[in-house]
Amino acid sequence: MERYFEISGYNERSNQTIWPDFDLSTWPVFSVTSIPRQKDLSSCGLFMLKCMEHWNGSKLTTKFKQGDIDIFRRKLAAILVGSTSNDNTDIPTYNK
Repeated sequence: MERYFEISGYNERSNQTIWPDFDLSTWPVFSVTSIPRQKDLSSCGLFMLKCMEHWNGSKLTTKFKQGDIDIFRRKLAAILVGSTSNDNTDIPTYNK
């Protein structure tokens, strides 16, 4: 990440952001062991998003499991299609 900050020029523009420190080597590192684990080979990104959604800075505020992620997968698709940031809201119809 430090390299990406360097490439993007964030260090030179640090007075234009609310980030107090771009030196990742000074950031504290915490190991969290009680994170839910995926049961399939395709949900890692969705688990990451769920962890981010429920992380309060020191722990997960809500427990979830694979079944919740399967529901979240469909919900996220609907959120993305219906988002005001989505320039293409046309949902194609497929003839069988």
